[in-house]
Amino acid sequence: MSPSQDPSADAAQSAREDLAFLKGLVDGAGRHQAATGAVFVAAGLIYGLQMLGHWGQATGWLTLGPLGGLVLSLGPTVLFLIVLCVVLIRDRRAPRGGTASRAFQSVFAAAGTTNLILIAIFAPAALGGGGLKVWLFYPAVVFALQGGAWLAAWMLTRRWWMGLTALGWFACAIGMGLTIGQLSYILIAAAGLLLCMVLPGWAMMRQARTA
Repeated sequence: MSPSQDPSADAAQSAREDLAFLKGLVDGAGRHQAATGAVFVAAGLIYGLQMLGHWGQATGWLTLGPLGGLVLSLGPTVLFLIVLCVVLIRDRRAPRGGTASRAFQSVFAAAGTTNLILIAIFAPAALGGGGLKVWLFYPAVVFALQGGAWLAAWMLTRRWWMGLTALGWFACAIGMGLTIGQLSYILIAAAGLLLCMVLPGWAMMRQARTA
């Protein structure tokens, strides 16, 4: 049997290639990964708490006047944009790592861009007569898209928590699609944001510190 046909040699070579790929995911990109994780944590907390606020309003547990309602609706986005700007400014010169790291980052960049395109699709339909019910499908589709991004990340890294995050996004997307117009829709959205953004974001920050 030639060396190229030796199963143990092939397995060793495959292991070396896997290690090299995983090393490429973190080499030179720890700071950028930490920044991405921080954005996920901020977004999950801000919008997750916003969803809980909307649920409180709908159930009567939280009473807000017109100004309070406006703050609850627009305030989280303003706050998140401030956090995002701060993170981007601090991270603008951080190294992006090798090819593997850039591929990992591109998955989420593509998902974010697609989210903007989805707004251009759903918003006119909702405003043109479809109403709130049509618009509520948009977050469910975004959740499914996030699940796809995390599934791709899991395929790249084989990290179990990324696969679990993908399943969480998919489960929430299906749950939201099945509960359009119900109060449970808001709770599912809140749970998805708090669990599938905050926890993975924290994991990315922790991984960056130990890389």
